[in-house]
Amino acid sequence: MVYSVHQGTDQVSWVVIMHTDGYVSAYSYLSNIAVEAGELVKRGQFIGRSGGEPGTAGAGFRSEGANLTFYLFKDGTAIDPLTVLDLSVVMDKDKVLPEEYKLKYFNDQYERPIDVSKVSVFK
Repeated sequence: MVYSVHQGTDQVSWVVIMHTDGYVSAYSYLSNIAVEAGELVKRGQFIGRSGGEPGTAGAGFRSEGANLTFYLFKDGTAIDPLTVLDLSVVMDKDKVLPEEYKLKYFNDQYERPIDVSKVSVFK
């Protein structure tokens, strides 16, 4: 469920989502938000556009380029999202994944029931 939404014009925009399993995820520096507080959301649902181009809505006062900040909490404690997220969807693992997560990438590939390499998110 969407817990909190802030669409900033001269401040940072964010969305906070409470999950049923004790997780809370937060997304900040959004240029557009597509959900409202109290709305039930599903895995994979579009919640907003990353943004933060200098001078645009939601960028904050120190933005130096497009970005999205993602936070993940478990039972109120901040955790490393890479330990929980499915890394098998990472496109260029050698460039973007730190060495300590490459084994998790391969494990996640074998746990996934479908081949995501042929799935498109665009219609």
